[in-house]
Amino acid sequence: FITHSSFPSIILSREGLHEWQDAVNGLANTLKVPSVSITRHAPPFFEIAAPVVGQKSILIWGYQPCENFYCEAVIHSGETLRIPDATKSKGWENSSAVKNEVLSYLGLPAFMPDGKVFGTFFIAHTKTNSLPDESEKLLRQ
Repeated sequence: FITHSSFPSIILSREGLHEWQDAVNGLANTLKVPSVSITRHAPPFFEIAAPVVGQKSILIWGYQPCENFYCEAVIHSGETLRIPDATKSKGWENSSAVKNEVLSYLGLPAFMPDGKVFGTFFIAHTKTNSLPDESEKLLRQ
């Protein structure tokens, strides 16, 4: 169980957000996927802090409830989550993500310098099994 106090409030600088924006746009173009993003955990929500800009993204900028979404699982576990086909993945087949047509996902936890989970860095797609094999390697860079 994670409480509000487990996740400190962090203010993101404009320069930091621009760097993140450049990174997610570049990765989305390289991998040819519709959505790459960085989220910040802000209970009871997560904030889409840097979604892909300039193409048809499946995510919108702003706050989303932490209810049965992939990012929530990554934040709580602190581990990588790869879902090639959520419609066939136990526990995800009826999730909010599937209802929003996010069918494949690869997410990594983003950590603060003190080791606490800040949020996630992830790739999402509306097609199943659509994430290239090099996706995780590139996300980790």
